[in-house]
Amino acid sequence: MKRMLLFSLLAAGSLPSCGNNIGGTQTYNCCINKQFYVCPDQDTFTECFNNANHKDCTRDPSKDVGCPVSY
Repeated sequence: MKRMLLFSLLAAGSLPSCGNNIGGTQTYNCCINKQFYVCPDQDTFTECFNNANHKDCTRDPSKDVGCPVSY
């Protein structure tokens, strides 16, 4: 399974195109097999990224284009 780390810490100024920081809220994004998921917190993101377990994350097909073909 292809996975890519798309974790945003905009407050720190890293990876601004990979997530949002709206009103102080961080987003945790995970790509699995070219499918984009938004995870509600760091624990679910870690589970998605490390174990390809995206059951607690929300699928967003409109952002699939941002997921890499390979890494």
